[in-house]
Amino acid sequence: MAATFTTPSTVIGLGGSSVSPRPFSSSFLKPTLRAKNPLRLAGASGGRFTCIGTELAHFPTPPALTSQFWLWLVTWHLGLFLCLTFGQIGFKGRTEDYFQK
Repeated sequence: MAATFTTPSTVIGLGGSSVSPRPFSSSFLKPTLRAKNPLRLAGASGGRFTCIGTELAHFPTPPALTSQFWLWLVTWHLGLFLCLTFGQIGFKGRTEDYFQK
């Protein structure tokens, strides 16, 4: 059964074609940019990433009270709960036509 399948070189039109090594592009789209890692930039200290990394280095023991970890933890959760709360208010208000004139 496998012998009945054709190879790409025997398909009409594909025998002598060569694939271009450059990616497809368009003249009206912006050229593709490489993603930059913020930790590899010159002068970057890493911010919250290095803070979390140093705290995970001594994992079983909790971070010190003066560590920046607690600031990032409180800021993250405050933003998360505010976003969820306002999202819930907006969703419920819209489904109950609370915001209609």
